[in-house]
Amino acid sequence: MKKADACRVIAVAATLIASSVGKAEWQPPENPSPSQILQEARTDASAGRSEDALAKYLWYHDNAVKYNRSQGSVRRSFALAYWYELGAIYPPALVKFSEARDKARKRVLESEHPQQAWDAFADFKAMSKKLEEEKAIAELFLELRDKNDKHAKKVYHLAQPALIDAGRFDICGEYLGGENAINGEIDRFKHTMKFVQQAEKRDGRPSRSFVASVERTFRRRAATTVAILVKNGNIDEAKIVSQRAHDAWDDKQLHELLEDALAGNLPKE
Repeated sequence: MKKADACRVIAVAATLIASSVGKAEWQPPENPSPSQILQEARTDASAGRSEDALAKYLWYHDNAVKYNRSQGSVRRSFALAYWYELGAIYPPALVKFSEARDKARKRVLESEHPQQAWDAFADFKAMSKKLEEEKAIAELFLELRDKNDKHAKKVYHLAQPALIDAGRFDICGEYLGGENAINGEIDRFKHTMKFVQQAEKRDGRPSRSFVASVERTFRRRAATTVAILVKNGNIDEAKIVSQRAHDAWDDKQLHELLEDALAGNLPKE
């Protein structure tokens, strides 16, 4: 759904929501299973039971992680996608989607602890991307930066792509971390690869798709760090970071990306 269409749907939906006040709503069972409720919501949506589907998506969004922390990644990816898709045929779903994003924004700015700010920012980012409003991600980060720098540091990497798209390399330079950042990336990369190797020896099952994802992430983050340093005029530090990444992993694609980054070019997604 395009952004303009979404705005029109939200406007129309207000009337539908008002007309539904007083109707009985779905209630969760005594011992709810988040994954089962999410699947039921999809089934309801396919069968045209849109009101029940929305109630279940809302419950899942608000409660899934409370009952099962492993639902966190699903909650911010597939579940949001299903909910947003429901909005294309049932406008009240899109209204509630937008309201949930507004609540996440408020939590970002009012959170007392960095992790709370991170969780709320991650929600806001995921929902803003669905609404095709990535610019709002950078804007919220800048607002948080003015309000609570400690929390801004915590969520920076969530905001980095949006800041780059907005051309705010100066802000990226403030929070990037430079040499310390690449050292952390190298440590995480090596630790993850070691864990994968041990798992493969133990289970006898290769994890090629996961390994490929880890490798792509390291290449992208290392090259992005170098390019941002260059764009901020920190050439010497960029060369140091590039060399450390180069020494950490002898990979042709990585070396090519680092060389390109030293010329100030960001890696393509």
